[in-house]
Amino acid sequence: MTVKGVKVMVQFLTKLNLYAVFYILLLFVVSVSCCMCGRAEYSIIESYPDLIEIKNIPRSPDDLTCRCFCDLGSWYGYALPPDTGSGVNYLGSFVGPYSVLSQRWVSPSLLRLKFFFNGEERSMQHARREIHYYPGYLLQRFEFNDGISIEEKLFFASSYQAVLLVDVVNGSRRDVAFSLELTQGGLFDDFSFDTSFAIPVLKAENGQFYFSTNIHLLGIDSISKSAEKVVISSDRVCIKKGRKLRFYIVQVCITDRESKDYMDVSGNKSVSELFHATVDRWNVYLKSVLRNCERSKKEIAVKALLTLVNNWRSPEGAILHNGIIPSYHTGYFDGFWAWDSWKHAVALSLFDIELAKDQVRAMFDYQDSSGMVADCIFADSSRNNWRNTKPPLAAWAVWEIYKRDGDKSFIKEMIPKLLKYHYWWYRYRDYDRDLLCEYGCCDGSKVAAVWESGMDNAVRFDSCRVVKTSDISWSLDQESVDLNSYLYFEKIILADMLNEVGFKKEADKLAKEAAVLKNLINTKMYDPSEGYYFDIDSETDEMCKVFGPEGWIPLFTMVAKREFAFRVREHLVDCKKFNTHVPFPTVEVCNANFDPDNYWRGPVWVDQLFFGIKGLRNYGFFDDAQILREKFFRNAKGVSDKGEPFRENYNPLTGEGLYAEDFSWTAAMVLLMCQRDF
Repeated sequence: MTVKGVKVMVQFLTKLNLYAVFYILLLFVVSVSCCMCGRAEYSIIESYPDLIEIKNIPRSPDDLTCRCFCDLGSWYGYALPPDTGSGVNYLGSFVGPYSVLSQRWVSPSLLRLKFFFNGEERSMQHARREIHYYPGYLLQRFEFNDGISIEEKLFFASSYQAVLLVDVVNGSRRDVAFSLELTQGGLFDDFSFDTSFAIPVLKAENGQFYFSTNIHLLGIDSISKSAEKVVISSDRVCIKKGRKLRFYIVQVCITDRESKDYMDVSGNKSVSELFHATVDRWNVYLKSVLRNCERSKKEIAVKALLTLVNNWRSPEGAILHNGIIPSYHTGYFDGFWAWDSWKHAVALSLFDIELAKDQVRAMFDYQDSSGMVADCIFADSSRNNWRNTKPPLAAWAVWEIYKRDGDKSFIKEMIPKLLKYHYWWYRYRDYDRDLLCEYGCCDGSKVAAVWESGMDNAVRFDSCRVVKTSDISWSLDQESVDLNSYLYFEKIILADMLNEVGFKKEADKLAKEAAVLKNLINTKMYDPSEGYYFDIDSETDEMCKVFGPEGWIPLFTMVAKREFAFRVREHLVDCKKFNTHVPFPTVEVCNANFDPDNYWRGPVWVDQLFFGIKGLRNYGFFDDAQILREKFFRNAKGVSDKGEPFRENYNPLTGEGLYAEDFSWTAAMVLLMCQRDF
């Protein structure tokens, strides 16, 4: 070969080598990127630990100072042990479960674990430890000085299956013999074990539900059982140095022990696949709620997400679809309420569109032949309330869901039901047939008639009477501006829906009805001397001059004339009326009946705050809306604080949280207000 040829060959090989090096580097970068992406998926979840405080141990079955973690619509949940005080005795174990169906804790710990290495129990108190509630799972991790570590992750594989995934890593210098002891005991009253099974089943004395527990990938050496206590001891397993042992425990809660296989864990998926499916689902949830979330509101938004999912319940008994209860933390809030559901559905559409749709369907499962939707429904249908319904916000919920995914089949499914419900109001709640409706009831009681407004003891209803309008219906003698504003909003939305699916004639009819109603509201329910909207007497049209949330609802529904909206805005920004320490109270603070702690006679309800702030934005008062929203986030105690629950309502003067904790519609409205474009 000539010198020139050698030079050409060297140049070629040099280039080839450079390409090879580049290719290897590219593969390295891609592989590292993939690893980093996988880690990033976890880091999203791990960026939001302990936003709700669930490190607690119940002192009694009805100890509602304790919180728990639920997922996938489970009717039961678990908590973490505190890592201080007496809680250290439960380290490595999981607290509960708490049964939402019976509204009771079953035990301080039905997953009480002891870990043995070479025959000696390992005390978790002497380990370096991490204990966290992450979105989607509970974590306990322990590291010992000899290199042994234990990691436990508890998550839900379905609405009735909780899985405890355990990894034991032998990082020591020698092989170890490992064994496990699982103790189920410390039962509170009304619970006992049925020992007729090979592995005893825990049952509630009233037969409402059963708990079954089994260990997988670890052999059973012995079972000691009685009605009060079950102790399962595993075989000894050798863990080679540098190796890992993985096993898992499945705890199943079912209401019909013949209906499901206790031990089956979601078909053919491995436990690793089930856990990764949980991580993937929660990453979708987090990305969805954070995509358009203001940076300063991200932790608040995730706390709201967690609150909603903790209150998610699957079909059970007479409840036929998934939905959100108001609060698992309050005993009587274990069903679905109509106007809670509509608000929940709007927030759910941000991260789980199918759950949002189910929330709406769950209530329309209880629409009667006349078109009425029940006030609230329960797994035990004898508890359903048909004495009244709730304000008509269902069409708003359906429309907001549709705007998220464009699923016309859903609005086609819902339109007939929504129309039937809409016109029910005019048949049964407009007794003088003047096209302005009243709240009312089906049993003749004033309390139920006022409940229908959702504002149970509002000052504006103090002087109302109940008027019988037919054999099955009664109305208050007061036409409410919020109710008619919602009905206007429904006409506009229903017209839009009908246009979307090609029913122009029907849409035009509703649009004309909306125009008539808009004129009635603005001529009969707005007082130009006060610059505010009021309820009116059904017979005399005299205004009920109580300044409350009903007066700003016309801004939310966009029925208000622009010049009227400007006047209403003046009241909302007035520190002597509604612009309190926490805006907006449910009656102006200068009203003689104002009581900052009395339900709808003063406290701030976050749905009404949302409607007011959204109403200001609708009419271009963006600066006012922003200032008032930030004032709420800053002054409502616990809302922006890690570990603190959302409350049912708030004292407008002090910011103290009031009534129920872990309240879903507060979480729903907060989640919406965390979005940049709400």
